[in-house]
Amino acid sequence: MPYLIVDAHYERIRREGQVLSTAALWVVGVRADGYREHLGCWLGASESTATWSRVFKDLTTRGLTGVRYVVSDEHLGLGAALQRYCPEAVHQRCQVHYLRNAFATVSHPARQQQLLAGLRDVWAAPTRAEAERRGLALAEGLRPTLPAVAEWLDTTLGDTLGFYVLPEAEARRRLRTTNALEREHEEVRRRTRVIRIFPSEASYLRLVAALTMDRNDTWAKRRYVIPAPPVAIATSVKRTRRRAA
Repeated sequence: MPYLIVDAHYERIRREGQVLSTAALWVVGVRADGYREHLGCWLGASESTATWSRVFKDLTTRGLTGVRYVVSDEHLGLGAALQRYCPEAVHQRCQVHYLRNAFATVSHPARQQQLLAGLRDVWAAPTRAEAERRGLALAEGLRPTLPAVAEWLDTTLGDTLGFYVLPEAEARRRLRTTNALEREHEEVRRRTRVIRIFPSEASYLRLVAALTMDRNDTWAKRRYVIPAPPVAIATSVKRTRRRAA
């Protein structure tokens, strides 16, 4: 399973004798043939290193191998767990979450639009080297008026450029954010809002298990990413004429 989309949201679940906000940790995998599937949902008190480590330990125990690329929001706990269980994988910071973080540091609408246009220009670059060049130019342009934002871009923008390792243009477009999984969360919340408070962790997991099994059946009928065709390598053979003796 080369590609993973990872995200979390919170639900109100009764545990430890009281109703607590509980992290629901989700992982969707995209196979090498381009089909995706829910790999599971896990519950935890928070998005800590220990909680995310339990998720990836469970996945590796179940046979998950070959992870080359993971897209998620920026969480220290998740990052530490990935370094332990998927050390070879490129970790892509979700660009939508990154924009939200960026807008939280800028209050003026005109400055927000300037930042948005600049980041879109960076991410539209044809190569990572060009994206890095545009990122440096964006930070320098913002430094006189938004020095804190420019410094933040200097230290974090590179985390959003991991998608350039993906060979297919479609994969780059689809796997640079966690949007696909967030849409699944919206569907889950549509169901869980009716219940409001789950009486136990098991009751929540029963509901999401039914939902994810149904989604996997739907996803099995259509590829999420069309893999690039193999590149044929042409070889030339130089023929030499045999001279007559």
